[in-house]
Amino acid sequence: MLPNHLIVPECGPFLLPGGKTGCLLVHGFTAMPAEMKYLASHLHQQGYTVLSIRLAGHATHPSDLQRTLWTDWLISIEEGLSLMRGLCSQFFLIGQSLGGALTLLAASRYPLTGAIAISTPFGSRKTPLSLRLAALGKVMIKKKVASAPAPLNERCEAGYPAYPAFPGAILLQNRKCFAALLTALPLIKIPILLLHSSADQSVPVDCSRQIFALINTPSKQMQIFDGMDHSMVCDPRREEVFAAISTFIQEILALYES
Repeated sequence: MLPNHLIVPECGPFLLPGGKTGCLLVHGFTAMPAEMKYLASHLHQQGYTVLSIRLAGHATHPSDLQRTLWTDWLISIEEGLSLMRGLCSQFFLIGQSLGGALTLLAASRYPLTGAIAISTPFGSRKTPLSLRLAALGKVMIKKKVASAPAPLNERCEAGYPAYPAFPGAILLQNRKCFAALLTALPLIKIPILLLHSSADQSVPVDCSRQIFALINTPSKQMQIFDGMDHSMVCDPRREEVFAAISTFIQEILALYES
């Protein structure tokens, strides 16, 4: 049997050394760094240094989220940026879902070249009563997914690098994170790209539209895709998303060189 709180095999943080432009990747809620592996490979092939970080409480055991604070997730990003400062001179932060929200929070606080937020949740959507009650205790909320075979069945979904369940208490930390994002958006001054799917069943596309309206930077873009899944970095059509990301990065770098 594997110890519960070691990192899930092949799902820890990873670094792909490249050039002086660095891309720090931030996975989604309950997911793991491996969620970003396809995007990491794409960016690395273009010569960028890529670091896919592990958010606090993730990629070990769902119960670790019971004692995780949303500010711990920002610290995870800070630590990643600190590592990349020794390797790169330009920095792009790219986040999926919750990682997108954290990316935008970080964009309001830290010196970055640009930031990209994908399928980002936002706003005050109502949480079902059952989930609100679960958030008050130590109830574990199971997702409607198949778990991996033993001994990883409690720690990973089948065929996807994410927890199959999470403690209800972490929902309060998500809400605190989104409340902080509301305050942070007008403070962002760097170039921003928002990506979302109109078919997203987990986070409505209007979330990105609201975010776009609140960001004050003059250098902001939003691209809406049709018919793609919430996890756009793993969707069968993900290369379209990667192309948009690459174009954005190249455009911003060209401005620095001119």
